[in-house]
Amino acid sequence: AGGIFLGAAAGYYIGMKEAFIRVWVNNVKKSKFQLFQENLIMMDSSRMDEQALEKMFRVIEKKKVKCLVGYSSALGELSNYIQKTGKDCSRCKVKAIIPISETMPEPVRRTLEKQFDCPVRAWYSNEENGIMGLQNEDNEGYRIDTETYYYEILKLDSDEPAEPGELGRIVITDLYNYAIPLIRYDNGDLAVAERKEKDGRFRLYLKELYGRRGDMIYDCKGRIVSPFVLLNGLSMAKGIDQYRFIQEDETRYTLWLNGDKEQIDEKAILDFIGPYFGEEAEITVEYVDEIPVLNSGKRKSFENRCEKYIKK
Repeated sequence: AGGIFLGAAAGYYIGMKEAFIRVWVNNVKKSKFQLFQENLIMMDSSRMDEQALEKMFRVIEKKKVKCLVGYSSALGELSNYIQKTGKDCSRCKVKAIIPISETMPEPVRRTLEKQFDCPVRAWYSNEENGIMGLQNEDNEGYRIDTETYYYEILKLDSDEPAEPGELGRIVITDLYNYAIPLIRYDNGDLAVAERKEKDGRFRLYLKELYGRRGDMIYDCKGRIVSPFVLLNGLSMAKGIDQYRFIQEDETRYTLWLNGDKEQIDEKAILDFIGPYFGEEAEITVEYVDEIPVLNSGKRKSFENRCEKYIKK
C-alpha cells in the first residue's frame, strides 16, 4: 500500500505503460507474462551509446510510455542525448519520471521536466526495503514513509541520535518484511533529517540525502563535502557527457571527464569546486573515452580511494 501511494504521489498509477531503465540481470528479469501483467517495458542500461539511446527514445515515443523509472545516471544520459540531437519530445506521452538509486543533479532534473513537460520526482528506495520515500515537488528533500518503517538518524561515529540538522547514518527497522524482519538495519546511506509535527503526528523529512558513506568525498581537513556541490557544478558545465570525481588521498583528487574538450572550460570548473576542498587540494583533470559502469549498471559519480576514509 505504501508503494502504491508513493507511486501515485509521483504521478505513476497502476496500469500505466511503464519503462524501467536498469541493468536487467537474471535474478530481476521478468517473464513475458509478468511484463504483460505489469504493462512494463524492460530497458537495459548496460549499453548507453548513441545507438542504444536512439532505440530507447523510439520505444518511449512509439509505445506511448506514460512513466519512466530508472537510474538517475541513465536518465541523465538520455536527457543529454535528447539535448544534443534536438529530439522532439512533443509526441511522447510521458506523464511522470522517477529517478532511483542515485542522486540526480538539479540541472538535469529541470532539463528533463522541460523536455517531457512532466514532473520528475525521485524515490528513496533500496532492494531490501522497497520504496521508502518521495522527493518533494520543490526538491527540498524527501518525505519519508514513517507509517511502514521506523527510522533513526544516528551520529557518524556512534549509535547516539544525531542532532537536528546534523549529518547522520540512516538506520531502518522494517517489521513488514515478510522474508525476515530488518531490525536497526544500517543501510550505508547518510542524510540530514528533521521531524515536523502536524495534527499531533510527527513526520520525518530528509533535507539532504547523501548516498553511500563509502562514496563520500572529504576536504583537506577531513570534513565531508556535500555531493550536491559537485553534482550541480559539474552538471551545469558545458561539454561534459560523463564524469567521476576521485579522492586519491587526504589532499589529492582526480576528476575524470568524458566529453567535448573544446567546449569544456576546465579552469572554470576547478575555480568553482576548488575552494570547497581547501588551499592544499591538488585536483588533476583527466579525459577518458568512457566512464565504466558498475556490475549493477549504475555509473558511480564519486569514488574514495583514500585508505584513511575507506577504513571508516
